[in-house]
Amino acid sequence: MTLLVFLWIVVVAVVAPAVFGRGVLLGLGVPGLARAVAWSHGYLLGQCLLAPLTLLQARLDWPVHGAVVPLAAGALGLALARRAARPAPSSAAPPGARAVAWAAAVAVALFVERCLAAAADPIRLSDEAMNWASKAKALFLGPWARIDEPLAHFVSHADYPLFNPLAQAQAFAAVGRVLHWENRAPVQAFGVALLVLLASALAARARPAMAAATLLALLGTRLPAYGCSAYADVMLAALAFGAFDALLRARDGDGRRWWPVACVLLAGAVATKQEGLLVAGAVIAPFAAERALAGPRRAVAGWRRGAWLALPALAALGQARFVAAYGLASDMLDAPGRAGLAARIVAQAATNGPTVLAHHLDLLLDGAATGWLPLGLFVGAPAALALRGRVVFAGGGAHAVVACGLALTAYMAVFVGTVHDVVWHLAVAAARTPLHVLPIAALGRATVAAPRAAVTRGP
Repeated sequence: MTLLVFLWIVVVAVVAPAVFGRGVLLGLGVPGLARAVAWSHGYLLGQCLLAPLTLLQARLDWPVHGAVVPLAAGALGLALARRAARPAPSSAAPPGARAVAWAAAVAVALFVERCLAAAADPIRLSDEAMNWASKAKALFLGPWARIDEPLAHFVSHADYPLFNPLAQAQAFAAVGRVLHWENRAPVQAFGVALLVLLASALAARARPAMAAATLLALLGTRLPAYGCSAYADVMLAALAFGAFDALLRARDGDGRRWWPVACVLLAGAVATKQEGLLVAGAVIAPFAAERALAGPRRAVAGWRRGAWLALPALAALGQARFVAAYGLASDMLDAPGRAGLAARIVAQAATNGPTVLAHHLDLLLDGAATGWLPLGLFVGAPAALALRGRVVFAGGGAHAVVACGLALTAYMAVFVGTVHDVVWHLAVAAARTPLHVLPIAALGRATVAAPRAAVTRGP
């Protein structure tokens, strides 16, 4: 019976959002995509679009079974997919794509095996339990009018954003009760989607051997360990990479269709972790800069698309509203009796700066933490530029350098301004922060080190 219950949870909290998001994607008229890519982008998109409905369902206490909303969304996705015009066939797969597909299959299989093995260990320790699962339980159990009581007494860092707990709450809603390991499933599915999307981008933009090696190198980092848990870090990495991939596709000529997708995923990133706002800004910055440097005429040509940026702004506003409504506070942003974060960064730069810089340099040199992927990107990009010129960045390598550099610099600044002992804070939190842009660094390193002679649009 337990297996049947788990399969039902997967149907409601994983398959239905993926069907919904894929239908929306096809309804937008996105050109022909490989099936795996459509499902993976669809999962990210579907979960982002379902999260507000899950929140409303909890807030208004709708008198319907919790599985109704996801399944209805899935049915809508099927209808949208059927009504969508048949997309033009994808261009022929680039040479070596089969080898990358096999590497992707191996990577996904190994990752799923880790996720299934994690089922033997209930959610009971660390941030997985105290921050994320406990908040999902508080949102699911209610009553909403007195939700501040469980938030205050049972949830650590109750001010953290809601996307991860809402995804877990879908698993609770599927069976009408609190769970203790099955609720990892919708969070773990973000890791699967991430691997598939990265494999597709690598196959299109890097040589096959480099693409396959890079994908498998990612499995040697801490990403699988966090991805098979209910932590929010791989969720954020998947959404950041999904947005980066969508922005690359928009730059390659499908802006009208991919730009809204990118903005929805950026909103999801903002709603996933407090760091999501920094990551979203870092992801979009190189594309905005490229547009601005192209000249005023091109910069304003698609100004209407800028309205979609209201979505990440609304996600940030909604999170701020939730925090204010329940009297929550961030230990980093609202520390009582302490100066603001920006003022602390300036004041503590001389004392904390060298420690933070040394720690992050160690992370870049730590193969178990980062697989040397960001280091390879930052070292390889200038060398490739000197040897082969700007053409080396046609596959998005320059965008990856800027996005990863900005994100990691912003993280280091936050650690400099910490209200905690800096050595302790770095020890408990710093190792996870590179994960948020590690897939972007992986793609950038591969495209810089071994770009395809003629970069093709991803399938």
